[in-house]
Formats: sequence, C-alpha cells, structure tokens
Amino acid sequence: MSFSARTEMRPNDSRENLREEPARLTRRRSITEDKFHIPDHLKKDGMSYEWKRKTNAGQVDMEHQVLLAENHWKPVQADQMPGMMMADYSGVVERGGQILMARPSYLTDEATQEVLDISRQRVRTNEQRLGLTAQGELPRTRPNISREYSPVTAADKSAVRQIPD
Repeated sequence: MSFSARTEMRPNDSRENLREEPARLTRRRSITEDKFHIPDHLKKDGMSYEWKRKTNAGQVDMEHQVLLAENHWKPVQADQMPGMMMADYSGVVERGGQILMARPSYLTDEATQEVLDISRQRVRTNEQRLGLTAQGELPRTRPNISREYSPVTAADKSAVRQIPD
C-alpha cells in the first residue's frame, strides 16, 4: 500500500482543525505573581485568611493540624473561593504543601497582640540583665539600647561572625 492510498482512506486531513482560528484565550496569572495571593474580593469581612503548613517532607503534619484546629483555624473549601482551584475540584484550597485556612479576625488580632506582649517582655527582661552586675564587679552604666527596626546590613552580619563562641 502506498502513501497516497493511506491518505485517501482518511476523509479529512487531521491538521485541518489547526488551521482554524482558535478562540482567544487569556492567561490569569503571570509567572511573577505570588501563587499564594488571595484576591480581596474573595475574602469575607471579619475573617482572617492564612496559608498554613499541611505537609512536612511529603507527610501530613497531623500534630500541626491539631494545633491549628485548637486555635479555630478551618480549611477553606474550593467552592468558597471560586477561581483558586480548578473549576471541577471539590475539597480544600491547597498550594505547595500549604492549605488555605480561615478564622475570625478577632482571634488573629488576639494572637498577634500576645506575640507582641511576649516579645516586649523579653526585651525588658534582657535590658534589666544588661544593667546588672555580679558580686565583686564594678557597677555598669545604663545600657544604651536602640528600639529602632531596620534591615540587617552586611556590617551587622560580619560583626556576628566575629564573635567567638
């Protein structure tokens, strides 16, 4: 059987569909966009949304999931966030081993304040320790501690490396 005989057996050339103008498709996300971004129009008022760890080294981190549940984090279902997952997907919103979770924002505000209070107390405790002297040592002057926040510089990093163990 020759090549021409085979083409005659096909009523239409399979490449014909490729010649037609396809419907114009558009991309929804560029490569540089954050894959964990949650569009504001999908968020409900009074709720706090965060991505939380679901797996660690490919295994479900059950202990962490229990801790999240105890602190009232609940997984967000795909039907609550249209467009965050495939159209026919049913289940929770997941990306890269992370799961989207939500809870009332007043609980998140309380947790944030708790972390700030603990951090401030630790700073106060360490400030007091810096001013204390052991028996037989000369008294120290009040330490001059800056409460400013700034990015870590190369000089800061090199100073830390020079401190002997």
